[in-house]
Amino acid sequence: MRTIDIKSLPEICFAHVYRADSYFNILTDAKNFIEIIYVAEGTVNINDNGLTVYTANKGDVVCLFHTGTNLIFSHDTHCHHTVAAYTEWTYSEDDVTGLCLPIITPASSDTSKIRDMIDDIIHKYEIYKTITIKGAARFLDLLCEIDKCNRKNEHFDVPSTTVYIQRSKEYVQRNIHKPITQNAIAAHLGISPGYLCALFKKSEGTTLMKYINRTKLESMKAMMDIEKIRLREATPLFGYSDPNYVSRLFKQIFGYNITDQSYIYPEKIQTPENDK
Repeated sequence: MRTIDIKSLPEICFAHVYRADSYFNILTDAKNFIEIIYVAEGTVNINDNGLTVYTANKGDVVCLFHTGTNLIFSHDTHCHHTVAAYTEWTYSEDDVTGLCLPIITPASSDTSKIRDMIDDIIHKYEIYKTITIKGAARFLDLLCEIDKCNRKNEHFDVPSTTVYIQRSKEYVQRNIHKPITQNAIAAHLGISPGYLCALFKKSEGTTLMKYINRTKLESMKAMMDIEKIRLREATPLFGYSDPNYVSRLFKQIFGYNITDQSYIYPEKIQTPENDK
């Protein structure tokens, strides 16, 4: 199963309703571009790089990624609602932690929420385009809803909560040298901070902030030992501002001082007993 990894916050670039007696459009390769459509009336055909022709019927949701050359056309009266955004993304082959966004998501009771979300973006386009963080969160929420709908397939039933946890950890690793907040991660995922914290605690048995601090401090400790730098030098390199706070936090989490080498390299510490 091919899934999609989102690598950056989406920036909504257009949203509209299109109605016509016939339609023909050539979609050329456009880097970092995702277009989400639902068919309100009639049918729409999608020719995927000249290989396969997909037909989207009324109520179906279409995900287009503008790779290669695609044709989208209709010979009859039809209407489709479209939103699109720029965001960095990559394909993942057989990776269940990515988002399941097939070209066609068939109409069902589950897709009604997706259609409502598309219409919400269209109606509030100017708001989402101006307040970019809200637009990013809403578009990510839309992608996650499509993923959730498709994961009900019995052959692809990994819970979507797994995706949120994995994405949270990836975000921490990518931004380990910057200040990281729960709100920033939640906005990146398109879910509420409270929901994210509850999911993380249930899945990992610890809070998200404890995970963030533990991950940062472990990396900081390793850098200090390898690079032989002092705490006050390492502190700002990991998004902290106060070395004293870092020292107290490290002792609280790990039970020993961040400058204490004996807990990391006990075999290298010489004692009178070792010298005998």
